[in-house]
Amino acid sequence: MYVGGNTEVSTKDGTLNNSFMASLTLSGSLKWKTYRENSNSGSSLIFNDIGNIMMLNRNCFVISLLNPADGTDAGTKRMFSVCVSDNTDAFGSDFDLTYDKNILLAGKLGGSFYVALKASQ
Repeated sequence: MYVGGNTEVSTKDGTLNNSFMASLTLSGSLKWKTYRENSNSGSSLIFNDIGNIMMLNRNCFVISLLNPADGTDAGTKRMFSVCVSDNTDAFGSDFDLTYDKNILLAGKLGGSFYVALKASQ
């Protein structure tokens, strides 16, 4: 089982939210956990066509790709070339892969509904 979300970490200036993903065994024991994006929260998980886990990070529509066996980094996809996660009006809520393996995202940007299609490769 795989779960994603956000957790607080201590910093010299207080606390910071970080997105995380974890893998659990069938009995609920932790296999691995990794922290992905500062000032973000993992909101949706899917597997891509080559078997990696894709996690949508809510702020700035950042997608983290991970190896499901051990949680190692398999890449990052960003919808915007410049976006600051702790100060943004771009929020992703869900995503999926289309029949032709493109990434379809939904969320809001600047107070308006947002739908985007991005090539997965």
